[in-house]
Amino acid sequence: MRIHKLIEKKSASIPNKSVLKEGLKTVEFLTDEINLSRSILIKDFVETYLKSLRSKSKQSLPADNKKLINRKKKEYQKRENEGSELIVTTPGSFIGKTNKGITVKLKGTVINRKPTNALKHITITGQGVTISSNAIQYCVNQKIVIDFFDKQSKHYASLLSPISMDGLLWKQQSMLSLENKAVLGKRIILGKLKNQKNLIKYYHKYHKDSADVLKEKYIEVILRLDECIQRVKNFEVTDEQYAPVFMGQEAVGAVAYWDYIRLLIMDDEVNFVARIHQGATDIVNSMLNYGYAILYARVWDAVLLHKLNPSISVLHAPQTGKPTFVYDLVELFRAQAVDRVVISLIQKGEPLKMAGNLLCEPTKKLLIQNILERLNRYEKYRGEELRFIDIINKQILEVAAFISGESKTFKPYIAKW
Repeated sequence: MRIHKLIEKKSASIPNKSVLKEGLKTVEFLTDEINLSRSILIKDFVETYLKSLRSKSKQSLPADNKKLINRKKKEYQKRENEGSELIVTTPGSFIGKTNKGITVKLKGTVINRKPTNALKHITITGQGVTISSNAIQYCVNQKIVIDFFDKQSKHYASLLSPISMDGLLWKQQSMLSLENKAVLGKRIILGKLKNQKNLIKYYHKYHKDSADVLKEKYIEVILRLDECIQRVKNFEVTDEQYAPVFMGQEAVGAVAYWDYIRLLIMDDEVNFVARIHQGATDIVNSMLNYGYAILYARVWDAVLLHKLNPSISVLHAPQTGKPTFVYDLVELFRAQAVDRVVISLIQKGEPLKMAGNLLCEPTKKLLIQNILERLNRYEKYRGEELRFIDIINKQILEVAAFISGESKTFKPYIAKW
């Protein structure tokens, strides 16, 4: 009957069975015979209504449950991550250890307290910050890394446990064959180029209807990056000159990539002209350089943790006292860990300012907070949900396995878009 079909179709909009019954009482059926059996028909219609509700409930329950579980999971992950990082920027701060955890005091007053079971990393960026030997001993025992940065955003030291120096792979790393050096270098550069390409694709999703000039630039840059990727893939390694070839293609890709970013943020009043690595005084380059310094420190920590030598590189030329292998590996993560964060802050219209030639303190704090949030955000990685910082650690572990000979190849991290 058509009434049954109508009730099934409209069941979600009927508040309850009482409302349905009252409505059906006003319906006049076509024959006296049917009107006499009205109560039986109404009962039958109500049963149709209830069955329809149960059916729709079963269909929607898995989706509703999944949404609820995902929401709860994100809330839990956020609470977990809030306790995992401690950032100290205020001059005169004192970092100590109590039975309640690691505390930060300023002029004798506790301004921050982190439970010991949650803390994973301490970042000190302020001058005149002191830390007690008890706090240092506790962090070393619990494998909590402490990174130090100067006011120019240079990472100048890390505190790690001496256990990090056990079972080194330095000999295997220094004796790595030309073929394996080239394989590792190739995979790193391919990973960087693909991550830059995917970040551009990510932004293009939200700017498809933008000005023609940006759409034209998108096509141009994607084609250029694809060309670089193919040249790196197809290059036949015969001698040590593989590194200049790979780095040359990386440089070509970088010019195209930053040209697209320049157009992307042109209307955001930040006056970004080009990428400047050292001595930058504009807001965009200063934020990028500061963000990269934080990323360098995390990759450096992971390199030491997995028994690798930070100075035996496969792409960058060796430099005395420079962690050139860290420079190699950090290329994989720049776009997703730092570029994406900086662009997001700019496009959100955050109050980003300079103090002379340096980032002002509020901008610096905002940037650090967002970089660390990104590092602690979960994403899918080979079937697992991992924090981005854990993906970095897994990648370095996989590099170590390749260098030691435990693994035949190395597969770089490629971000989804």
